[in-house]
Amino acid sequence: MNMINTTFGNDYFEVFLPISAELTGFTIHELQAAGQAENYYAYLTEHSDAAAFSEFLSVSKNILDTSSNKNQLKNAMVSRIVMNPVLSDIASKIIRLWYLGTWDGIDISELSAQEVWA
Repeated sequence: MNMINTTFGNDYFEVFLPISAELTGFTIHELQAAGQAENYYAYLTEHSDAAAFSEFLSVSKNILDTSSNKNQLKNAMVSRIVMNPVLSDIASKIIRLWYLGTWDGIDISELSAQEVWA
């Protein structure tokens, strides 16, 4: 199992799951049951643009912390993530990651499985 990159820390891992759930329509439990959450997060902390991913997580944390209902959450996600080209790109990639197991065309699910057996 991969260790969480301390650049982003456990606090941001705690943001990664709920924002992933909001983006994909899966529940947090369903994402955890996939068994890839830590592997995906660790991969992203190492292979994505650090500044952009950090901004995405920071904005996501703020949205999750300040939204008091689903409607506010969806509106904030649209205005602060979807309307921002950099953050929207990361959000799209996270959706593909959970549905297809790929990041920028690389099969992360396969890499994760290889790391477990290495």
